[in-house]
Order: sequence, then C-alpha cells, then structure tokens
Amino acid sequence: MYFNLQKDHQAIDILLAEIDIYELFAFKHCWGRRVKLALCEELDERMRDLNSELQSFESDESIEIHKQKAIDA
Repeated sequence: MYFNLQKDHQAIDILLAEIDIYELFAFKHCWGRRVKLALCEELDERMRDLNSELQSFESDESIEIHKQKAIDA
C-alpha cells in the first residue's frame, strides 16, 4: 500500500511539473497575442486534461488516506 501511495505521489509530481512547463510556455508564447497559435490551443486542451487527471489523483488519494485511517483505528 505504501508503494502505491509513493507511486501516486510521483505521478502527481510529474503532472504538476508538466503543467508548470506548459504554463511557462503559454505565458511566453501564447498569452497576449493578437492571433492565437494552433499550438497554444492544443496546449490549453492538454493543460485541461492534465488538471482533470490531477484532480482524479487527489480524490483517489483522499479515499486511500481515509481507508488507511479506518484500518489503523
């Protein structure tokens, strides 16, 4: 069980890092442009997907924490 939580934390860290990179790129190359690049639209979609995936990890993680607390009790 500890191993699964550790893998989940690593996956969350990777998702957060990927979101950070995309946000930096978007800030430099996409935001404030008069004509939006096609790449920027794809980037927006990818960031929405990553945020959804991150939310699912966070909800799964809270369920695991509650299960562990119940087991410990």
